[in-house]
Amino acid sequence: MGSARDEVRRQRDPLRWFSSTPERWRSEMKLTPDQDQKIRPILQQIDNELTNRRAANLRETEGILSRGEDRIAGILTPDQKPRLHQTFEQRRQRLRDWMGVDDQANRSDATMPSPSGSAPK
Repeated sequence: MGSARDEVRRQRDPLRWFSSTPERWRSEMKLTPDQDQKIRPILQQIDNELTNRRAANLRETEGILSRGEDRIAGILTPDQKPRLHQTFEQRRQRLRDWMGVDDQANRSDATMPSPSGSAPK
């Protein structure tokens, strides 16, 4: 049962959607070396565009989470706020992991002001 669950996770992992595509295309489509050479950069471009889209989606999602955290924090006591932040930070990390966006890129984004004018958490 555990291996089936792991396989489902792998199939849902966006990083894996195009990671083995060139090799799979070469074998399944029986590509010639010339076709492989022409198709490989196209597949790489698709992968790059999808990575950029995931990064943009992640930035938007993190903005939504930050605004929600700020709104909830205004209702909580000072003792409750650290747990709130921890909960939201765990959610952000799961999103980064699942979306496969480089954590280093997110750190550089963290220094940029968010649309609401405050730095993201």
